[in-house]
Amino acid sequence: MEGRAGSARPLFLVIVHNFIICVIYLFTAGAPLGFPLGALALVGSGEYTPAMDTTDRWLIEGLGGPALARVALIPAASGLEEGQPERWNAMGAAHFTALGARANPLRLIHREDALDQATAAALREATFFYFSGGNPEYLAQTLEGTPA
Repeated sequence: MEGRAGSARPLFLVIVHNFIICVIYLFTAGAPLGFPLGALALVGSGEYTPAMDTTDRWLIEGLGGPALARVALIPAASGLEEGQPERWNAMGAAHFTALGARANPLRLIHREDALDQATAAALREATFFYFSGGNPEYLAQTLEGTPA
């Protein structure tokens, strides 16, 4: 699948934490040591709200449009807060569905979820990763050294 101007298919990673969204636009071709190249953009808070509609539409278009965007919703950072992972996933699914993109709200909350092969397979199918808010230290501990 081609991205803009003959580049390899782009991959977006969005990390939301304490009012910051980090968008990493990765290209898979031409990177030294086999690591993807990319740009980093920091934007304000408001994940899954109308405040992010313009930004998220732009990101989706960068993937080739809503039909090609496959958004993995990852609520792991909120795993220590009862009910929050479900809340984030419901908000994210509604948000991206309204934008015409396919959203996959993953149950990636605890370390055992990050070790699950079905979760890893779902992540491999995604073209856009959206980490919702919560505790970044818990997120790192949950994901470090796992297939996720």
